[in-house]
Amino acid sequence: MTIQIRNTNPLPASSNLVIVIPSEIGVTSLSTVTGTGRVKAAPAFTLSADKRTVTVSAFNQNYLEPLVNLYFDLTSVTTPAKTLPTSSFSFTISNADG
Repeated sequence: MTIQIRNTNPLPASSNLVIVIPSEIGVTSLSTVTGTGRVKAAPAFTLSADKRTVTVSAFNQNYLEPLVNLYFDLTSVTTPAKTLPTSSFSFTISNADG
């Protein structure tokens, strides 16, 4: 599953991202997170399956100006069996200091 985020504010280097996965999407394991474009190719990540969150640490090496498309590929997630609306994803971006 690929997630695209477009930042509206500038992001300092080494920003962190927390993605909250909707309940309709299975996320009991996560084998890799890869980034493309202005994101590190293989950023460090942690999965909290009980909280349904993926935290991607220090995903950008350099300052990012506003309106940059960020792409994250999450593997080993299970999408719904039917094409129906899901709850919204939620994203929080913070700088390296929290």
